[in-house]
Amino acid sequence: MEIGDKVEIQKDGIKGTVTGMEADGKVVVTDEDGFDWTVPAGYVTPLPDLTETIAAYSRGKVRKGERTVEHKSKKQEETVVVDLHAERLIGNTSNWESADIKLHQLEEVRRTMRSHRKQKGLKIVFVHGKGDGKLREEVQKMLKKEFGCVPYDARYAEYGMQGATEVVVR
Repeated sequence: MEIGDKVEIQKDGIKGTVTGMEADGKVVVTDEDGFDWTVPAGYVTPLPDLTETIAAYSRGKVRKGERTVEHKSKKQEETVVVDLHAERLIGNTSNWESADIKLHQLEEVRRTMRSHRKQKGLKIVFVHGKGDGKLREEVQKMLKKEFGCVPYDARYAEYGMQGATEVVVR
């Protein structure tokens, strides 16, 4: 992250520009109204550059943060892959409690499902890793309860045994 980057403060949804970096790992973000916000670097997500996004569409890929969406014709099957590993979503997790990390991961699942709720038949893969299975269990419970989806384990060959959950938007 550098000064001048367009970013979003995750918990508040505030968008702005990085205007400073502090020695203690905090970032100064000036929002669209000119207000400065000083937050830990882990709370800030880079926003895609519109020029890069348009170029990505022309190459067949759309990229937002660490998520990659294949842009395919309607005849092809589209799959959205969301990596829920904390290092990918947050970056440096040294100042985060494990409960906060899990809440952030689950919020990413909610955000993804809400943003694709009108794309019936779309496959979404949430890569959570094997671990102890607690995140997998929470993700699958949320998908059933909040979104009425039937979650199942994604392809073992690609994501490992129980390393990812796949759903189809209904």
